[in-house]
Amino acid sequence: MKKKITIILTITLLLALFAGIPLASASEKDAEQEKYKEVVVNAVWIPIDKDTGEVYDDLTPLITHPNAYDWSEVAELQDDPAKDYFNEYVISYMGTRIKNNSYYLNNFMYTSNLFFSDRFHKVVAQGCSTSDYNIQEGKKSPVRKLVYGSFEDEDLVMGLHGMTMTPYQEGEILELYIDTIIGNTSLSEADFVEDELTIQRPKDIRSLIDLFKENIKEYTFLSLDKLEEYIEEYVTIDDPKDMNWDKVYLYKYDPDNRDKGEYLKNNNGDYLNIINELDINDLELGEYEVVIPVYWQRMVPEALSAPDTFSRNRYKYDDTIHFTLILEERDGADVIVKYVDEEGNQLADQVILKGKVNESWTTEAKEIEGWILKTEPENSQGTFTDEVQEVVYIYEEEIEIQDPEVPGGPTDPTGPEEPEEPGEPEDPLDDSESEEPETSPKTGDTSLVLLYVILMILTGSAILIFTVRKALHKQLR
Repeated sequence: MKKKITIILTITLLLALFAGIPLASASEKDAEQEKYKEVVVNAVWIPIDKDTGEVYDDLTPLITHPNAYDWSEVAELQDDPAKDYFNEYVISYMGTRIKNNSYYLNNFMYTSNLFFSDRFHKVVAQGCSTSDYNIQEGKKSPVRKLVYGSFEDEDLVMGLHGMTMTPYQEGEILELYIDTIIGNTSLSEADFVEDELTIQRPKDIRSLIDLFKENIKEYTFLSLDKLEEYIEEYVTIDDPKDMNWDKVYLYKYDPDNRDKGEYLKNNNGDYLNIINELDINDLELGEYEVVIPVYWQRMVPEALSAPDTFSRNRYKYDDTIHFTLILEERDGADVIVKYVDEEGNQLADQVILKGKVNESWTTEAKEIEGWILKTEPENSQGTFTDEVQEVVYIYEEEIEIQDPEVPGGPTDPTGPEEPEEPGEPEDPLDDSESEEPETSPKTGDTSLVLLYVILMILTGSAILIFTVRKALHKQLR
């Protein structure tokens, strides 16, 4: 790259000394004003295969900007009946001008400085040199074809000469088809950490740009500023922070066909500059090419193509460094699901949900033995975000209520029995256990139990009184 630019620069400096050939002196000012009129001719350089003549559709043509300098060119009134286009205004293929009362014509000049870029605006090709073609006997230039409105000229073998005339057609674009060399042509080179960078969507654009900076080791470029001073200098930047980060564009690949795609654009239809025109959450997931300009619509330096002299050479350069970006959704913050009692005590293991930002999630209550759900949370479902979310299910203790046993029909209570004839008196101080009654009331009926207790008390009292009276009677005898 550097050697080729050096040769081009050297030739440019030499040819710039012989930029024009005066053909006519403007000795009669009024006559010159009638013969020549100033015109604006917009032109476009179209790259073609030098072997087949086919247009390179994947290269970007160079559009001229004739009004970028104070003067454009002139059309000459053809007043010689012996020449073509008699009594019509004509222009030359390369462009004609009057300066210092002189009329200038030239063959195509500095065509090797026509740098063509690919869909990522990266310079990858350049036009062939007219000087190289002139060395070959009989060949005129690497310009093979010209189309201008209704006019067309073509010579695929010898090429066209820049001093050839064509009728001036106001408002028409002049198309110049030039032999082009692809490969081994660049104005800048970059070294990346990853040629294909896969990342999760960051939280903001600034974080995204920081990731881009981390992916660039260094890059080298030809300084067009120095070329303006006729100095050839290559600049190497090894700290991405020192790069110009005013513009960054994204080219989104077609997911079904990687050979196709389009740039993100703003409401005006222009390339969207993600530095200040994009919300990170509006950036779709997928595959992109990150395009970072080194030059962007930079007018070709005078040292390369003499644009001040030749209106056909007033074009602008784009050049970039670029790498592929695979954008995936970032991980969302956890969703923590808790199961607690009314005091906040944990009743079951909590559940942690994980997912990507904007993905949906849902939760459900657990069956916990001895507990029933009291409160179901309002946020039982939602989407993952950048913030941790908590979902709390609150339980209360379950109280088991048993149905009472249904009593049967009423039964007749057993009446008191007649006391038996007393035997030997018992010692009243004897605390031996009394015999249990033969029968006892049924359980489950409160009234029967109470009646049974009363009968027991009455029977015991009767037995006690009888025993005491008998003992006293014996003593009295």
